[in-house]
Parts: sequence; structure tokens; C-alpha cells
Amino acid sequence: MKRKGSSGEQTEVNSTKRRRREKKSENDSAMKKSEKAVKRAIENLETKLDLLSPQTIIASLLSPYTLEVFKEEYWEKKPLHIRRNDDDFYGNVVTRESLMTLPEEYIMSYEIDLDAWKCVDDEKESLNGADVVKAQEVKRLLEKANATIQFNQPQRFSVSLWKIMELLEKYFGSVVGSNVVITPKGAKGLPLQNNDMEDFVLQLEGKQTWSLYKATEELSRELNPSMSKDEIGEKLFDVNLEPGDLLYFPRGTIFEATASSDGYSTHLSFSTYHKNSWGDFILEGITTCIESAISNEVELRKGLPFDYLQKLGTCKFLDEYVDYGEEELNGKDAETENKKSKKQKVEKSKKEASVDMVEKFRTKLKDLLCLAVSHFDPNTVTDSRSEEFMANRLPPFEKLPKDEIGDEPTTKSSIKLLYPDHLRLIVYDNDDDDEFDADAADETDEEDIVGDDDEMEEDDDDDDDDDEEEEKQAKSKPSKVKTAKEENGKGKQKKKKKDEKKTKGSDSEDEDMEDEVLGEEEGDSFQGPHMRLLFSVHNLREVHMVCDRLEPNAVKLDLHFAKPVRYLLEHCREFISLKDLPLEEESDKLELAKTLWAERLVCVK
Repeated sequence: MKRKGSSGEQTEVNSTKRRRREKKSENDSAMKKSEKAVKRAIENLETKLDLLSPQTIIASLLSPYTLEVFKEEYWEKKPLHIRRNDDDFYGNVVTRESLMTLPEEYIMSYEIDLDAWKCVDDEKESLNGADVVKAQEVKRLLEKANATIQFNQPQRFSVSLWKIMELLEKYFGSVVGSNVVITPKGAKGLPLQNNDMEDFVLQLEGKQTWSLYKATEELSRELNPSMSKDEIGEKLFDVNLEPGDLLYFPRGTIFEATASSDGYSTHLSFSTYHKNSWGDFILEGITTCIESAISNEVELRKGLPFDYLQKLGTCKFLDEYVDYGEEELNGKDAETENKKSKKQKVEKSKKEASVDMVEKFRTKLKDLLCLAVSHFDPNTVTDSRSEEFMANRLPPFEKLPKDEIGDEPTTKSSIKLLYPDHLRLIVYDNDDDDEFDADAADETDEEDIVGDDDEMEEDDDDDDDDDEEEEKQAKSKPSKVKTAKEENGKGKQKKKKKDEKKTKGSDSEDEDMEDEVLGEEEGDSFQGPHMRLLFSVHNLREVHMVCDRLEPNAVKLDLHFAKPVRYLLEHCREFISLKDLPLEEESDKLELAKTLWAERLVCVK
């Protein structure tokens, strides 16, 4: 048995245990309050939007237009205004009154959570404060200073927006952002600007006139929050939005908006498809594609022509790259003749130098690029892009608490995936591919995932009662569980410090997890092909769309778990008995089930 320390040390240990139990109790209590708040908010939600599924929410947003008509005639092509003549269509999804009380309920800061401004001479004049946002100050800005107030990413505070936007993210397969803008009567709320995302504007309160202009660059990837009249294209149309209306316009469309003189205007905007184009897809995979092609195609490894440096270059084609300027050519006769002579020589050198070389190069490059495209793998590029989506999307709505997913599975248990839409299985060639930032994942995990904190505390409490014999048994049969945030040793500094404080005889699953992967044999370095089951179940709604790039949570698996995991995904709507999983070893079936259960990805019966 482990030797007990002095009475002082024992008192400190007991005090630590007590604090952990108190923290666990507080976390459980906070979680239950949160669950009740979510349930209460949904029960009180009154809207004509259909929140049953991703398909129904987008269909109700666009009604009476069908999805087919919208995709064929409007999506990425031209704006669409839907006049509903129904002030109550959106109901109480989000209201001006509820937004104005947010600073009383949450600690909010300017720029991140809220922006205030006035439009002066078609330009924004910021009225943001330097301190924490105060409800009374927001009220003063709106009522006395005639300022426009924008709440940034309010889905972090609004349960109804969380519900709606989680469904929209499922439908688009892309993160969705939002903001709510409150504009005083008669004020210009939005000066000339464009957006780099697809925009859906929902008019919630009051009336507002929107002016839309043709994009200077169709489907622009650049955001320009302030533009002048000289920069904009021709006007498309003016439209007066009324409560219940919807306005859609493609990215790049230039717009401005002014509230009517009747009262406040409040509108909600959903934005999506940021850098989600064919060009972005190609950019994601082109480097790997070319590298693979060079390794496998001898044509791409052959040398360039000896004389290409002499025959190609901008100096050989100056008239294509240099604007000589017409005004200068109309100067003195001698200078004009001199420049004309130079221009003729340039044109002559262009013809003589290498027009043929340019065309030959283009033809050769076209052939080589066609050859390289055969090495472009759309599947691996899709996986790479899905990692970012899984890391940054909203978590599932109404996530089940730990005490409702069932007890730890046994060999006689059946399991069912809880959130199949928030899971993605990816195959990796080796351990170095797309290495996750363990620090980021670990930091996110420790800050908010109550369940993980509970498990760690329970493990720590158990450590004080384990003996050396249990330690030997644990080391003789190491745990095969490993999450992506734990596989990278350099990212587990906080975790290692906790492990170092444990007594020598402790039986720590976490210590085993540092070295083991589900399906890895003891002693293997596990540097070869493997899988990761990515999940967004524990993503933090509180940092959605306002945090730097995050890393996805994942469970790392040996390839022989591919079939059972795919089987679970294909039968995600039903309970699967462990004995029916396509695995030979019963111990592997149980270990897989325990791993998924520990991450709250399955329920058990």
C-alpha cells in the first residue's frame, strides 16, 4: 500500500479533495441551470421559421421561393428581396429589448461584442468606449447620441440564434456568422460597403431602405467596410425592408442602409461561405498536388530550356508591362521621335526575341498542369478543409448531460452515436500530417468542458486510494484511449505538471494516454497511417466566430477500427450491440465503446 504522509500533508490532500468536490458540484449545478435555460428559451420561442431540420430552416427562410429556384436563379448570381407582409414572421427570435439587457448579464467589450457608430459624410465615426460595455451607456448612445448599435455574433448569448445557426451550418457545410444592427429613426446605419460572404438580412423591427450596387468584382473575396461613390458600380435597386422581409445578396455586392423616420430599425444578418470557393479549394491542395506530381511524373522533373532566361522576362516585352504615357509622347518633336523609335525597337525585339518561346511555354505548362491534376486528391483536400469547419462550428444544440448517456459500457452493452452530424472520420498517411495544436485544444478543453474536468477530478481522487499492485496491472495492460489534444507531448505542459504531482504508486489513465493510441500495440511508435475521429461536440459557443483559429477535438485510432467506426456512422440512428461490431477482439470492441462514451459521443444501454 502507499505510505501516508504527515498529518499536515494529509490535511492538505483532504482540503484539495474538498475543493475539487465543491468545484464539481458547482459545475454540475451550472450545467443544470444552463440546460434549464436552454429548455426554457426554446419553450418561449415563437417564430414561423421551421426549426425541425437544416432543410426546413432554409426552406422557411426562403419561402415562398423553393430551394431549387433560389439555387438556380439567385445564389451567387443576384439579390433577392422577399416581401412577406407579415410583421410576426420571425417572432421573438431576437428582440431589441433583449439585446439591450445583454451588458447587464454578460461582461462585454467594444469591438469584440459590440460596436457603436454614427455615419458622418458617408463614413463611420466610431463611438466605441474604452471600458467594459455598460447597459446604460448603450442606451444613451442609441437614444441621445443617435448612434447605430451593432451586436457582434449574438449567437454566443442567444439560445434561439444558436439553434437556428447550428442548423444553417449543417446545411451549408460552412461556418455561419451573425450580427444584429439597431439604427435610430432617420439615421444612416450602414455606409457604402461590401461583404466577402453571402448575406441574408432579416428585418425584425421597423423599416429600412437598402440601396444595392453592382459589385466592382463579382463574388469578391475582399471585405471593404468603407467605400466612396467613386468606387461603386451601377445601382441595382432600392428596397424598403419591413418586418418579416428577407434580403439576400451575393458576396461582393455593394450596399448601404438608412432607417425610416417612423422609428427604430432592427435587422439580423446571417453571413456564410467565407473563402469557400473553387479557387480556395484548389489553393488548399495545389502545393501537395504539385509535390506529388513531381515525385511521380518524370516529365515534371525534366530541366528547363538552356536559353529561357535570355528569351523570356518582362524586359523582352516592355510594352506589355510599361505605360509610356500619351501626354509625354505629345511633347517636343525630338523627344517624341526618340520615344517612338524606342517603342518600335521594343516591338521589334518582342517579335524577334521569343513570342514563340512564350507560346511554347504556355503549351508545355498546360500539358504539365493537366498531368499534375491527376495527382490532385479532392478527398484529402476536403478532409483538410473539414478540420477547420469542425473546429470552429457551433456545438450541437441541446447536448445531453453526462448522467443521461448511460453508464460506462460493458461487453453486453449497446451503443448509439449521439451527434453524427458533428463527427467526421479522416484517414491520415502518417503521424506528421496536419498535426493539431495540442495547446489550443487543451486550453479549450480545460476552460469549459465540464465533463472532462469531472473525469480528471475523479481520476485524481482515485489516485490517492490506489496501490502498487493496481499500478502494475495498469502498466501490464495500458489504456488504448488517446485524443488528438493529448498525442502531442509539447502541448500537454499543464497536464504533465498535474501528473508530476501524483504519488509514485498512482494508477493514472492519463499517464497511459500520453503514450497509447486506440489500437496501438505496446512499444509501437505509431508513426504510420492512422485515423482520427473529429468531433465538434465540445466546441465552445462562447467563442464562436470571435476566436483565433481553433483546432478540432479528435480521437486517434488505428486503421483496423475503420470498419466498426464506419458501421456506427452508417447506423447512427439505432443502437448497435457491441458483439455486432465488425472487430475480431472483444477487448477492442469494448475499448472503442469506452473511448466514444468517455468523449460523450455515444449513449449506452
